[in-house]
Amino acid sequence: MALQFANRCCSANKPVMYVVVRDRKEDLMEQAKQFDWPLERFESEGLLRILPLGETHIEPSFHNYGSEGGFSPLVDALEIGIEVAIVDNIGALAMDMSLMHFRQQLDYLLNTLHSRGITALIVCDEGMVHRFGEVAEQAFDSIIRLGKKENQFVDKRERFLDITKMRFTAAPIDPLPFAIGKAGLELL
Repeated sequence: MALQFANRCCSANKPVMYVVVRDRKEDLMEQAKQFDWPLERFESEGLLRILPLGETHIEPSFHNYGSEGGFSPLVDALEIGIEVAIVDNIGALAMDMSLMHFRQQLDYLLNTLHSRGITALIVCDEGMVHRFGEVAEQAFDSIIRLGKKENQFVDKRERFLDITKMRFTAAPIDPLPFAIGKAGLELL
């Protein structure tokens, strides 16, 4: 979903910074090729910057607040002129944080993004959702959860997208089934 969002934004001439915490840039580019998304071209045109935090040896300090640590390496990496930031996966940066520290750092990150006029897609793993779910739900404007379930009637697994929260937008209450096809995530 994050790569598909990056592709759509770049296709609309919106400069994107894609921050990856655990993946390698080469892996993302390989995944994009499977869907014929021209991320390498977007990168060469300056529309896309992929920043692998794990490969740049940025070691965030989880024991400081504000611009001195926590999410500050992420905020410091935001470049002037980008319109969209994708963070995949913020949970890896929050592993050692207390609830209060996470809340402070999330506010710091979101306020910085807002003050710079940057639209953000922030990917959260299940571990982060379990630890900090209520804080995140209050802070984010929109929450979309992807999930899988067993359908006992047809004896197969089904994927679904659940729009838990979408401020200023009417959103369906029921989960929406989706498939991953040649164009990426496709609602059924």
